[in-house]
Amino acid sequence: MPERNRCQVIHFIDFEASSLHKDSFPIEVAWVDQDGNGESHLIRPAPGWSGWSAESERIHGIPRALLDAEGEDHIAVARRAHEVLHPDRTVVCSDNTTWDGFWLEMLLSAAGCWPVPRLLDAVKLNISECAALEAGIAVPPQTAGDHRRLRIARDRGCEIMCNAENAHEHEHTHRALSDATMLWRVWRDVRDAVAREGVSGAAPLPG
Repeated sequence: MPERNRCQVIHFIDFEASSLHKDSFPIEVAWVDQDGNGESHLIRPAPGWSGWSAESERIHGIPRALLDAEGEDHIAVARRAHEVLHPDRTVVCSDNTTWDGFWLEMLLSAAGCWPVPRLLDAVKLNISECAALEAGIAVPPQTAGDHRRLRIARDRGCEIMCNAENAHEHEHTHRALSDATMLWRVWRDVRDAVAREGVSGAAPLPG
């Protein structure tokens, strides 16, 4: 399992989109870095982006007319996203890597911005933080005591993650910045709870 390059900054990303169909397109993107700093962009649709769902609009509350009137040019948004989220400098996390990855690739490719970051599941990031609780335990376990301590550490990691997720569950609003911020808050709480267990050092990210 390769370790994350220490020069890379963790970002949490979220999109709102025109629909959940194959002809959907991104209408809002936001990201939040590991220190809680974020930015959000409404996206004016590119030519040819036409798939629209009234049901999705009722959920996110962003009318097409607002995008035309106040959205930023898709190329400008793509270039900004590529600047901040370039995979050489950033690990980008999402709670829906399939759809968010699809919309991120659509946005960046429309502006000719490559490479596209490969998204990491935010749950896997949190699991990697909790894996630090297993530091110092023989893996694979060598004794009955190792087995017991490993089981306790893993149970405690699951408890920490559940507590963090439950604490912020109500913050899901279907707007990109608040939802990206929610992902960051869950990760922050997991990281801090693990640190309070007396563990030092960062666990490697999943490959």
